[in-house]
Amino acid sequence: MIRVHVPAGTTNLGAGFDCLGLALALLNTIAVEESDALRIELPHEDQGRIPQDERNLVWQAMVRTWEAAGVAARPVSIRQVNRIPMTRGLGSSAASIVGGIVAADRLAALRMSIEDKLDLAARLDGHPDNVAPALLGGLTAVALDGGRVRAARAMPHPGFSFFIMIPDFELSTRQARAALPGEYSRADAVHNLTRSTLMFASLTGGCPENLWAACDDRMHQPYRRALVPGFDEILAAARRHGAAGAWLSGAGPAVAAAVWGDTADFEAGMRGDLAALPGRWSLYLPGVAAEGAMTESSDI
Repeated sequence: MIRVHVPAGTTNLGAGFDCLGLALALLNTIAVEESDALRIELPHEDQGRIPQDERNLVWQAMVRTWEAAGVAARPVSIRQVNRIPMTRGLGSSAASIVGGIVAADRLAALRMSIEDKLDLAARLDGHPDNVAPALLGGLTAVALDGGRVRAARAMPHPGFSFFIMIPDFELSTRQARAALPGEYSRADAVHNLTRSTLMFASLTGGCPENLWAACDDRMHQPYRRALVPGFDEILAAARRHGAAGAWLSGAGPAVAAAVWGDTADFEAGMRGDLAALPGRWSLYLPGVAAEGAMTESSDI
């Protein structure tokens, strides 16, 4: 049996729209072994929400991996333990895709390179910034270069802690994408370019004083804020309670915040403010996942 652990991710990181991501130590586990027929086992709470047939995203990623390698697909038994909340902007789909690719590679002994796994995952997901944290771990920056994904990975400065605020309502990526304009001005493009590079350098270099400026996005948050009731209030509360920066996680509705140094005041203050908002928001401190998808051979 092959067992794969895949981390969640928060992406966009303020102005780092479609290029920055951070892996979080909130892990999905996928266990795969060969079988006489396709079988997909899910926890009771996920049954009916995640397909248990050929439409399952883990299985589809496995099939596409074998097709790309010219290897015949073989029936498997898949067991999924999902700890990443779905449709919250935390990379649950990317984790399924990456987990399927890594499991298929290991099961068939393909020995794919990290670069080939990343390229395939990006093609299947559609967004390299979503899959890079799940596969590589840490803080990632990506760009498309023709048909290849160029990625750089680093670790944020240990002085930062990253909180995730998750509501009980969902927001589909399709709906969030539909809210975006088709074109941007040169001024807005330059605005985001300068701040996305500032974000990466400040997170790795330990410069918390730069983060609110780096979170000043003009490409997605202004258009999606209306889809997330309480978003403006959360950003204001995060600043009030001492966060170095805060942003809409991925397409939302989850919100991420970076805190420098001691986190006690931020945590206490945010828990109180979140309790007053509609949507039953929860506060988590998952930690950064230094490693991306990891495999082991054992029983689950």
